[in-house]
Formats: sequence, structure tokens, C-alpha cells
Amino acid sequence: MRIDLFSNKAGAASGSPTSVAFGGRYLAVASGTFDSATVTCQMLGPDGATYVTIPGFSLTAAGSAVVYLPSDATVRGVIAGGTSPTGIYVSLYRMPEE
Repeated sequence: MRIDLFSNKAGAASGSPTSVAFGGRYLAVASGTFDSATVTCQMLGPDGATYVTIPGFSLTAAGSAVVYLPSDATVRGVIAGGTSPTGIYVSLYRMPEE
């Protein structure tokens, strides 16, 4: 299962909130021209209003990280900083349990 958080985004941006139906391990993958920007993945906190950064996913260049998400989490991608980041893509891929 693939969940797209960003598709061809440019500049500083917060993606649209997306619901994750199944909890567990996900491979978070980001690509594009970062141009000194930082890309993170955030989850909606228990207060239902504040987004918090998911530990282990903060990239300044194309790459990936394994993240753990609970069932029914609301997540979004965030691009911050950089001079002019372009063509940023971020997707989550659910990983089977071992």
C-alpha cells in the first residue's frame, strides 16, 4: 500500500492531511531537488489540532527512513527552509510485519 503525501511540490509547504488506516512500519521515501530544504513527516497529536514530527524522518536530501505509525493516524508532509526546493515527492509504503 502506498500513501502519497507530496507530489511535485515546490517551496515551503505543508501537505494535505491524510489518514493511515493500518498501523505498523512504513518506509517513508522522499525525492526531488531539496536545495537545502528539510522534509519531515508529521502526525496529528492527541489534542486534534497540533502536528508533531514523526521521529526518524527528517531529510535534507533524497532518501528514506522507516517510521512507525498507529492505526487511524492523520499524517502530512512538510517542506521547510531551503532557497527554492522543487519537484518534492514524499510517499509512505506499508511494510509487512516480520
